[in-house]
Amino acid sequence: MRFKRYLWIILSPLAASASFAQFGNNVHLEAKNLKFSYQSYDASSIVKCSHEVENELSQDWRVLCQEGTFKREYSVHLWVTRYTKKVAPKTSIETLYWVTERYPEQGRGYSSTNWIHLAEDTPFYGASLSVGVDNETSGLYLEISGQQ
Repeated sequence: MRFKRYLWIILSPLAASASFAQFGNNVHLEAKNLKFSYQSYDASSIVKCSHEVENELSQDWRVLCQEGTFKREYSVHLWVTRYTKKVAPKTSIETLYWVTERYPEQGRGYSSTNWIHLAEDTPFYGASLSVGVDNETSGLYLEISGQQ
């Protein structure tokens, strides 16, 4: 009887964590599936941004928003993970969207972490995200599309 109780004490936390999320699957992001734009909150400027991967393994991106004399540069850590389990919610999607200013030198950081919980087993297809930048006067908007 003691053995069963000790076994329960040891295994119950493991069973609980395994039932919540069966170790997430990273959603692989490619440059063609991302679209960044810089928008001031007063709508005085909307600038399309270019981006390139800096570290594919950690999904770190360099984002450049430039038009005329206007220039903003950011380091972006973007990580999307899909978790599944057998009971509702059957799918949970976690997105990490962390932004650090790169102009004129390493500057402020802004971040957003979101969880979406879905009743059914649903693949990740896309998302629209934003995070406030420039002392929360503007946003760095991101569209993720075409995921299978």
